[in-house]
Amino acid sequence: MPTSLLTRPSLLTRPPSQGFDPRGIGASTPAVNCFPSPESFTAFKAHTLLDEGYSIPPSGGKRWAREAFLDQTREMRALKAAEFGLCEAKLGDELWFMGTTSVVKDIERMTEVIVRPLAAPRRHGYGVDPLYSLQAGPDALVNFVGFSYGTILGAYLVNMLDPAKIGRVMIDGVASSPEWANSASDLMLYNWLNSTESTYGWFLRDCAAAGPEACALALASDKDPDGKEIERRLERYLDGLWETPQTVITPDGDVGILHSSIARGTPVSAGGPRTQRLT
Repeated sequence: MPTSLLTRPSLLTRPPSQGFDPRGIGASTPAVNCFPSPESFTAFKAHTLLDEGYSIPPSGGKRWAREAFLDQTREMRALKAAEFGLCEAKLGDELWFMGTTSVVKDIERMTEVIVRPLAAPRRHGYGVDPLYSLQAGPDALVNFVGFSYGTILGAYLVNMLDPAKIGRVMIDGVASSPEWANSASDLMLYNWLNSTESTYGWFLRDCAAAGPEACALALASDKDPDGKEIERRLERYLDGLWETPQTVITPDGDVGILHSSIARGTPVSAGGPRTQRLT
């Protein structure tokens, strides 16, 4: 968390937050590291869909695009089957206890043994503020903030725990917890990405409004406030990468290949392009 956030008075007067690595991740044990080493995993996924992502041809019509997608899906399932086989061989039955329901129980338990009162309970017109009523023990209130996957944790939490144990729960960037619980992973994105086009349009409009001083995809000669000129240049560049991937050499001397699928995820995920000009 940035220092500027930590020093805000509104946060300094609130109870401290407790971050943690969910089961199987980071410093938690046992960690779900199915490959013998990071290098072996890098070698396994190199130049595969795990490394490059899905890439749909820019021309040829819907039938060609559908066949390309199905071919890549079969490859992805084969890669995942190999990866899951390694995990099962290494971790066995421990994998059954790595799911979201187990993490919710961990949150409940951590609240009982870690949380300590920061201040006396503060009363207001609606009763006692639960954020000022933190007590370690079986009656401790669970206050939770979650983003992305954390929104699924939050949804599980409010459905699994006794309502009397829940203080305040805030989730943002909400993913579908029913689909997470009941659907195969390759089917989830159908509804999760239902605002992709509108988000792309928002990105183009903001880039056009910002101009070349703040968005490197814009040109001073652009006239369309909806960013259509930017979109045409961007799509032409991305389509060209599908036909001819680009060699990239970093300042440190590392060499890589930039594919269309990787580049398509870059503008939004990077928070905004700042250096690359497209002409």
